Amino acid sequence: MEGAESAGVQTKRLYLMDYWPSKHEAAPWIHPRIKKVDDIVAEADAIVLGSPVYYKDVSWLMKWFIDYIHGTRIPGIDGEPALGISVAGGSGMGQITALRSMYGFFFFTGLRPIDPIPVSRFSFDKALEEAYKSGRKLAELSGQRQPFKGLAEKISYYYSLRYLNYDIVDEILLLAEQLLDSSEKDKTILEHCRSEYEEAKSLTDRGRKTEAIRHAVNIYHTLYY
Repeated sequence: MEGAESAGVQTKRLYLMDYWPSKHEAAPWIHPRIKKVDDIVAEADAIVLGSPVYYKDVSWLMKWFIDYIHGTRIPGIDGEPALGISVAGGSGMGQITALRSMYGFFFFTGLRPIDPIPVSRFSFDKALEEAYKSGRKLAELSGQRQPFKGLAEKISYYYSLRYLNYDIVDEILLLAEQLLDSSEKDKTILEHCRSEYEEAKSLTDRGRKTEAIRHAVNIYHTLYY
């Protein structure tokens, strides 16, 4: 938000807990319309979704929001820029899986998102810098709707985005990289882990991902615990 505001655009934040339907209204799965949420989404020139990672996916509130918006047709958002941010605590796992849920929503809603930002507690400071730059980029793109011309273009665009084609091996390698960047372990230990990381990347590049897992997990166990 600070990055977008620094580029001169106005931002609004919604904390989903404030709009969760209460037991005195209607059952949440009925999706009673919430005017303020509908109005902000319809009026926005760009959208950012942020969620903590719960059990390798977005939070229950984000799942509700995705279903809520998907249950209607908000006019004027086709081709709008968007951004998804996932924040994993604890083990750090699930960053990419959670992003896929948000970007799946973007896909079916017709938004044109920029590269997502996976975050763990090991990469938080670096992610803040990246988020600031992404906010400025969204500000520059805001108001420039670019609807997709067809399914082929949409699939090609989403396939080109960073992280979205990651599998579980790529994700554990990402986590190993974050740990290497932030760990304060002894220099000898870090050098050994970097060697393991290079071996894992080499095996992955040669299509031998199953063999790469052991090296990536060794880094994780050494630097996380």
